[in-house]
Amino acid sequence: MKKLITNTILLFLVSPACYAHIGEQAVTGLWQGLLHPFTGIDHILTILVIGMLATKNSDAMKRSLPVAFLCSMVIGFIISMANISFDFTENAIAISSVILGVWLLSGKHYNRALLLLLVSGTAIAHGYAHGQEVVGSSMHYLAGFVTSVCLLLLVTSLAFKHASPIKNKIQSLSGATITALGLFFILQG
Repeated sequence: MKKLITNTILLFLVSPACYAHIGEQAVTGLWQGLLHPFTGIDHILTILVIGMLATKNSDAMKRSLPVAFLCSMVIGFIISMANISFDFTENAIAISSVILGVWLLSGKHYNRALLLLLVSGTAIAHGYAHGQEVVGSSMHYLAGFVTSVCLLLLVTSLAFKHASPIKNKIQSLSGATITALGLFFILQG
């Protein structure tokens, strides 16, 4: 795991921005906030992976991981609205996708603090990127976005919890897909 983290940090430092979010189009309002999490494979896969990782861990992590993701995403959004510059947003999203995907693929239980840190960092980057897209009513957009992410996390957690016969296949497919997507964004830049 140390080697993976070291290599991904090096990759993060040398790869250009992937532009998975920033500049797609300006968004505003509650309705677009509600719809946005459903508009991209990167959004859906990230939320799926967070939900799956939550169900793989202890009862405390089943609750704290999604809450950490949501709170950190809001923090990233607020940082963006405050016009604080974070130049490596897209790289952070791409690299975290690779790490989360590999983590899910491995099927192992790692240090809970490290997982919370990674999920929080991922969410801050996502929240920041979405804050950069907003024009106009940012709080309405954020309310809609957070509501949809909550619903997706809840549905994913419940579905994955009850998908016992195919749980490992879903986990492997999702882990491989988000890893490939993260690598694609890195190479695309």
